[in-house]
Amino acid sequence: MRLHYSICGIILSFLYSIGGISQDYLKTLEEPDKYLHQKIVRFPNGDILIGDSSTEALNSGGNGKILLTRMDNCGQVEWSYSYETIGLYIEFRDFKINAQSEIIVYGSAYKGFDERIFLLKVLPNGSIRRFLLFNTGTVDHFTYNLDLKNGQVLAYGLLLDWNVQKQGFVALFDEDLNYQWGKRFTPFDTGGEAIILEDGGFLGRSGSYLYKLDKHGALDWASINTSITSSTPIAGPIAVEGGYVFESSQEEESFFFKLDKSGHLIWTSSKFPSTQAAAAIKMQPDGNLLAVYSSPGTNENYLCYLLLAPTGEILRQRQLQTDLSFRTGDTDHTLSDDGILTIAGNAAGATNANQVGDFLLQFSLDGEGNDCFYWEDIQATLPNHANLTFIPLDTIIRDLNMSLFQEEIQLEKATIKTPLFQNQCDQAPHGNQVQVDTLLKCGENWLVSLPSSDFIWLDNALSTPRLLDQEGAYRASNRNCVQPITYTYTLEREACKCAVFLPNALSPNNDSYNDGLSLYSNCTLTAMTMKVYSRWGDLLFESRNTNNFWDGKSKGQVVPPGLYVVTVSYQLVDEVGEVQTGEIAQEVLVLR
Repeated sequence: MRLHYSICGIILSFLYSIGGISQDYLKTLEEPDKYLHQKIVRFPNGDILIGDSSTEALNSGGNGKILLTRMDNCGQVEWSYSYETIGLYIEFRDFKINAQSEIIVYGSAYKGFDERIFLLKVLPNGSIRRFLLFNTGTVDHFTYNLDLKNGQVLAYGLLLDWNVQKQGFVALFDEDLNYQWGKRFTPFDTGGEAIILEDGGFLGRSGSYLYKLDKHGALDWASINTSITSSTPIAGPIAVEGGYVFESSQEEESFFFKLDKSGHLIWTSSKFPSTQAAAAIKMQPDGNLLAVYSSPGTNENYLCYLLLAPTGEILRQRQLQTDLSFRTGDTDHTLSDDGILTIAGNAAGATNANQVGDFLLQFSLDGEGNDCFYWEDIQATLPNHANLTFIPLDTIIRDLNMSLFQEEIQLEKATIKTPLFQNQCDQAPHGNQVQVDTLLKCGENWLVSLPSSDFIWLDNALSTPRLLDQEGAYRASNRNCVQPITYTYTLEREACKCAVFLPNALSPNNDSYNDGLSLYSNCTLTAMTMKVYSRWGDLLFESRNTNNFWDGKSKGQVVPPGLYVVTVSYQLVDEVGEVQTGEIAQEVLVLR
């Protein structure tokens, strides 16, 4: 075995002793007016994925584009692709990542007034796995969301026909995007969201309407909020212990409320200053809810987050402090297992040259901030006198006739220029690369142990130590944004000589034992010429087909017993993809 180490930068032992590792960054999107509404999800290994659509098609009437960008935990772009069709407008609405790091994207697809929905499955490297169009009737491309739980994919949206009442729909798929069943129901409003529940049922909201369906799509209950003093829910539902939490907003003030599993009100929170943009709400491991929202200012909006207790008490409010001026509207965020919060923000309308539009912000909830930005505790709660009243809603549910669009639709993938985001904080990392090479002999494997528990494999492999037996480069990182270390383990191997065997006898008597003559090898046979001669030199059989060997016949008749000369010239491909060639000439005995 041959090993080679190349170490650049500062001494490893010094790196391992560094404390206070930071993963903070603030990035602004280049040319935000070219994008619609970015959302964000996290891969199992900690990378983030940003999804969006371009505005080009809206402005020009041309093809729409789905935009996906994968970044590592330090905000460095790993890949960035656009996906589009010819002659069909497609628009991103939502996406999820499953346990295998596969990406499922959901949105609308239409040409003129002929509208459909699409589901797209993308592999972790950005390659297209599957793209499907579905006919649901006329859909409204402004109202969609996706949920994924326990191998089920839920699509939620609005059926809009100019001649009939609005209808909502839920459609259920497996993770291979195969349609299972769906329901459509009235009444329905614009806007909303639905989730899959632990009992296999579904809970959705649309305007002031709430709907709870069981796992078969039957209605458990539906209600409408008839309170005069309250506003329409703008965020949620979020499934919590014993019920569901929503956000409601009215005249630049918001509050949260909780319903039990039967739809009865349990509590309402205090109010707090907020724009009309919905908060991004996620459950934390400790049971508290983390809500990221924007608070109105004189000439800008302030980015804030709060912690909400299971009892409805606002435990903490914090406001971003930075020299930059924000104009934040809708936000989305994802929280890692180790407390790293990444926020994707969208501008609330047009911004001027001095204001931040769309952005990415990452920091540790336990951190103390940095020279670029920090979070300041605030107290901005108000008494809440809203008296919410929910009454039963007469709801009609029917089966959803969803069919697969049969026309061949080609989805094209193209690389987007990178980086899409500009750093607003001067925190250039001082990296270190370690190269480890090995050359294995035929049949050998390489057992690799990572330097410490801080390192992970960048191809999502979980085993450590890891057994490597295929040629290639395998990378691992300590996921440190200030002093990153990347190990690259490059494996080469000597080609194993292909073993070749041609039997020296055959018995063509149709007893299924040695009826024909085949060439055997531990490598893949890719080309062959076999010739069979009598002892007087007459050519009796010839084949250039790797699946057509001699069956002991000549011109359809079994040859007489005796010795024959067989020659074979062959081409093989070994385990590392190298081509090996050779020839065999030997006597073969035919028995009866």
